[in-house]
Amino acid sequence: MEHGAVAAYGSLAHQWAGSNTTQVLELILADDPFQPKSEWNVTTDLYPERATSNIIADAAHALFPEQGKAVVDAILPWLQQQSSKL
Repeated sequence: MEHGAVAAYGSLAHQWAGSNTTQVLELILADDPFQPKSEWNVTTDLYPERATSNIIADAAHALFPEQGKAVVDAILPWLQQQSSKL
């Protein structure tokens, strides 16, 4: 449905993308069958000034059961970095 709307009307990202400065962490699952490598870094491509990507190795679509510690190891340093900007 979303793809059809984008095809019909074009992307609406320009209307809402720059509305704030909230930082975003994009976790990329290295072995996710639903997100091929060609679609990695979509968020950082859309918001290069406020998004950070982190690739989680050996993770498919069930991220937390597969790589729970890797998720924590990716998120905590990023959160500490955000806290230092306050």
